[in-house]
Amino acid sequence: MKSVLKILVFLSLATQADIFQIINDPIEALSVRYAITKKAKKSIYSSKFIFHADDTGLASLALLRKQAREMNDPDIRLLFDGGGPLVGTDVPPEIILHLMNEGIKIKFFNNVYDKKVLWKNAREGRLLKGLENRLHDKLFIIDDEFLLTGGRNIEDTYFSVTKKSTYADRDVLVTGQAVLDSKKHFLKYWNSEITTEASYGIGTRNRCKIRYPKSYYFPTIINGLKRCKEAMIKVGKAMLDQQEKKIDGLIKKYKISKDFSANIQDELDNNSNLKVEFISDGLKGDSYENLLSLRLFEVLMRAEKEVVIESPYLIPSENLLKGFDALLKKGVEITILTNSLSSIDGLQVFAGYAKYRSGLMRLGKKENRLKIHEYYGDQLNSPHGSTIHSKSMSIDGKYALIGSYNLDKLSEFYNSEVAVMAHSQQKALELKEYIEERKKYSYKLGTDGIPCPPGACEESEDCEFTGGVEPHPFSDAKKQKKIQRYIKILNIPKIGPWLEKHL
Repeated sequence: MKSVLKILVFLSLATQADIFQIINDPIEALSVRYAITKKAKKSIYSSKFIFHADDTGLASLALLRKQAREMNDPDIRLLFDGGGPLVGTDVPPEIILHLMNEGIKIKFFNNVYDKKVLWKNAREGRLLKGLENRLHDKLFIIDDEFLLTGGRNIEDTYFSVTKKSTYADRDVLVTGQAVLDSKKHFLKYWNSEITTEASYGIGTRNRCKIRYPKSYYFPTIINGLKRCKEAMIKVGKAMLDQQEKKIDGLIKKYKISKDFSANIQDELDNNSNLKVEFISDGLKGDSYENLLSLRLFEVLMRAEKEVVIESPYLIPSENLLKGFDALLKKGVEITILTNSLSSIDGLQVFAGYAKYRSGLMRLGKKENRLKIHEYYGDQLNSPHGSTIHSKSMSIDGKYALIGSYNLDKLSEFYNSEVAVMAHSQQKALELKEYIEERKKYSYKLGTDGIPCPPGACEESEDCEFTGGVEPHPFSDAKKQKKIQRYIKILNIPKIGPWLEKHL
């Protein structure tokens, strides 16, 4: 706890300058969330694609409630994607109703379970588009002073507090103008007509019928639902009361008080003139507006020497393929760290990448091909996590970009995405070093698209780098057969291209 107090002291200085504090360590990621939550005096705005009701999620909500009770007239808003519990948040309706009763505002973006949203999308002829456009943002904004963003959702697996497979991810803590710009973005989505109050989207009536005695719902239709909601609020309160009692124990158990105050002080000492740019997609009316990828491609195509990328998924669009090809032919070296079949968290997504894998390795010119490295977290005993989930890019030793944007068609065409970019040589090099460290637990692809374990491949006189034997090291035959089956589906005219955009 002493180290957390140190963090709070240093964070109180952070408003004096722009900082871009890269956060790789999962426990450090919990520490900074705890610290800036306790720092809040006026407002807390949070938007999340996934928010799970596990220890991390429920402890976060209990801490949020506790802080709200200590604030004077707090403005606390939680915005969840409305893709449903199998896709996004599975926080129990009882807790949502209780938090709303405490004065915390909660909304869902484009809720697939909300009849109002569905009817609106249907009337405007955008029912399918409405289902496709998801809120993939990961924003945590405190008092117009701090922005924490990156790849992490709220779930145990993103913070290494579970025995299950864990994610190698990355956040960044930012101050300055980028915080205010992120707030404008948040409020635009918050105020959209397809962002609706949680009370319309959590299935309260059905939950009452299924989980609560009929005495809460009948015999009077007028008062029944009100009585059931009151019961649900009591249950939600009891659940968070219990979780709040666990907070100190969880902090001790997972050593959440890791001290990184010296790093923050270093940021303040060395980066007071740092320019940090907030980049995001937008809404035109209630329709998704693709803006982030345009800005990303603009910066990417300016590269002159080197681009280093970390992306969990790699399903290239025609724009990306053309861009990579042009850069490689110009002599720019491009390195990409992505997941292997053994490490990825979705077989269908990997099939979307595997379809292009050999073709990606033929881009550019023979003297300068893509350098793709596939990650084998558990298989190579990586200390960073089982699966790559961070979305980062270091360009020419000039720009460092961290956000929610994957190199796939879903991020480019459908999902709302956010990122922050530091115009800084120091930050670009620091980010590159972090990616290079994780790259140690990967195999480089040969020019034939086959992974090369150490010493397996050699470069020929005509610049062919080959020698790998296993197309998918460490993966079983059953997985590989599934991948081949999925690729066949993706090659079906019209159907395949549509599916690719939604992987």
